[in-house]
Amino acid sequence: MRLELQQRLSEQRELKDFEQKLSFLDNEGKKIFQDYQEQALYRLVEAWLDFHESLWREEYLNILQKRGWKHFKKSILPKLVELFQLVQRLEKDLGNMRKARGGALFQANI
Repeated sequence: MRLELQQRLSEQRELKDFEQKLSFLDNEGKKIFQDYQEQALYRLVEAWLDFHESLWREEYLNILQKRGWKHFKKSILPKLVELFQLVQRLEKDLGNMRKARGGALFQANI
């Protein structure tokens, strides 16, 4: 009976250790993912701005200088929505990739 109790306690400790290690790996993986996600988002916004540079420099700044903030804001909103949609799609794709990779890694380790 005493041996059986010791065995159960040992199994419970092993399970708790496994849970703690799994939690640690999950947290570290999230940190790494968030760093890469930030880099990807930065590059996406930078590329989008570079692609639309002439539009911003010529058209939108002209609108701001000649017609004021209200017209400028009305003019840029569609372009900003376009950018936000790109960012949203990228975040969704990155999240799905992280989940798929994490699930496959977890399954392989179990």
